[in-house]
Amino acid sequence: MRPRFPERKEDELSNQAEIGVFAAQKAIVAAGKTAADIDAVIVACAYTQRAYPAIAIEIQNETGYSRFWI
Repeated sequence: MRPRFPERKEDELSNQAEIGVFAAQKAIVAAGKTAADIDAVIVACAYTQRAYPAIAIEIQNETGYSRFWI
């Protein structure tokens, strides 16, 4: 048993980055902060959908955070 995700094009947000963006936005709202309040975000995973761009870069581009640690 495993989920079936349709393959995305290289210029589309990866599945993992989409989940990361959703989690980040939810956490920011819960903390009563804005993206400008975020100094760094740590992104770690054992599997990536594609070699590049890294998930952290995809999340950074999607959310506008300035600094990421991978």
